[in-house]
Amino acid sequence: MTVRDMITDEVATDREIARWTGKALPWVQSVIRRLNIAPKYVVGQKQYTAHDVMRIVLLARLQDYFGNVSPLPYQIVASANAALSALYSNPDEGTIVSHKTGGPLRIVVSVPGLRELFAGVGAA
Repeated sequence: MTVRDMITDEVATDREIARWTGKALPWVQSVIRRLNIAPKYVVGQKQYTAHDVMRIVLLARLQDYFGNVSPLPYQIVASANAALSALYSNPDEGTIVSHKTGGPLRIVVSVPGLRELFAGVGAA
């Protein structure tokens, strides 16, 4: 499987992201603003890069576990750039996100392959 199999042309609209995350369109638009994501294309419907789409889908999955008010999902996603790049390169393999807390501990999240990540949103 490639990223193109999941995210056609490696870009997606906010409506497609809403469908993949199982979240309402206003939630997606709010997350796009909060994560300071700029669209790749602005002619017609705004379209976002595959990397940014993966960030939003990961956030939705984390919020399924940690809740919508916890800041932890956003902090983990902020730490996930290298891991998401690895997932982009090997979408079937999955990856690990390591987030340093304010103390001596790290939170480590195992992120499944892209197909499972997308299918698992809202399933928790």
